[in-house]
Amino acid sequence: MTSGFDLNDRGALLAAALQEYADPYPTDEPGAPTLTATIEDGYTLRLQSGQLTGPTHPVADEMTSSRKAHADGNGTYGHRGQTWGRRV
Repeated sequence: MTSGFDLNDRGALLAAALQEYADPYPTDEPGAPTLTATIEDGYTLRLQSGQLTGPTHPVADEMTSSRKAHADGNGTYGHRGQTWGRRV
């Protein structure tokens, strides 16, 4: 079951949020290589190497927590009550 968003809408929202997160904090020298991802509708995200670190950790932590909560895990859901600095 999904809400009214299609895949491109969700991808563009994610890309825009990541770009907004990263823009104020350049991590590499001007002209350094960037990760470039383009959503089908034409939204392009460009991130420097160091800008990938911040959003990577909470996603990896959430994946670990989810794996633990499933039957083949240890049965403990390790969610800390916060995701991306916001209470859930």
